[in-house]
Amino acid sequence: MLSKIRSFLTIPILLLFGLGLAYITFDEQTKQKALLDHGKTTQAAVEKVEWNKKRSTEKDFKVFVKFETETKQPVSASIKVSDELGKKIRDDNNIQTVSILYLPEKPTTAAIAGDTQEFGVQYGLAGALIVGAIGLFFYRRRSAAKEAAEPAAA
Repeated sequence: MLSKIRSFLTIPILLLFGLGLAYITFDEQTKQKALLDHGKTTQAAVEKVEWNKKRSTEKDFKVFVKFETETKQPVSASIKVSDELGKKIRDDNNIQTVSILYLPEKPTTAAIAGDTQEFGVQYGLAGALIVGAIGLFFYRRRSAAKEAAEPAAA
C-alpha cells in the first residue's frame, strides 16, 4: 500500500520540483537582468558574512551590507554571493566596503557589482525533472495498458 502511494506521488513531486526550480531560476534571472539594466551603483559597508558548513565544505555565502540610496535612504540588505567571493570577503579583513548594484524601486534587491550568475545548469536540471516526470507518466501508462491487455490475450 505504501509503495503504491509513493509510486503515485513520484510524478507530481518531480513535476512540482521541476516547475518550482524553473520559476525560482527565472525570478533570479529577471532580478539580475533588472540590476544590470537599470541598477544603481554605490559603496556598501559589510556588516557580516554568513555561510553553511556541511562536512568540510563551506557554501551558501550571504553578505549582509548597509548602504544609502541616491535619495539618502538607509538600507540593509543580504546578498547571496558565490562561494569564492564569500570566502574572499570573509577572510580578507581589509574588505570593509564593497561595490554593489541595487534597484532604485526596491533597494533591498541588491547584488555585488560584477558578481553575475549563470543559470544554464538550473534550467537544465528543471527541464530534466519535468521531462523525467512526463516520461515516467507515459512509461507507466504504457505498462498499465500492456498489463490490462495480457489477460485478454490468454
